[in-house]
Amino acid sequence: MSECKLPNIDIEAMMAAQRKGLEAIAINNQKAFENMQAYMRRQSDLARQSMEATSGLVQAVMAAPTAEEKVAKQVEATKSTIEGCVSSLKELSELLSQSHVETMQTVSSAVCEGIDNIQGMMKK
Repeated sequence: MSECKLPNIDIEAMMAAQRKGLEAIAINNQKAFENMQAYMRRQSDLARQSMEATSGLVQAVMAAPTAEEKVAKQVEATKSTIEGCVSSLKELSELLSQSHVETMQTVSSAVCEGIDNIQGMMKK
């Protein structure tokens, strides 16, 4: 049994590293929460804008004096609505993707720092 020696581990340094890791997790959670709030606010804004635009398009269709003009306005409205939806989805996708990238970079950095700290403790 005397052959097996445990490495000298600085308990205070290990606790400080763990505390720092927990702080990084808390900060990351807060940032993720803020990003999700921003995403939901933007989604809400886009939905409101879409409803307003749709209301205007319906009024334009109804105001057209002839059946041919009504059909033309409906086609125009449909095209406009689809383009708006695609644009909104792209914007929301990019916003969410950016949020995920930021989160993963923060987590990756914290994990690497934690591993470096453990390696440093083991060398002492």
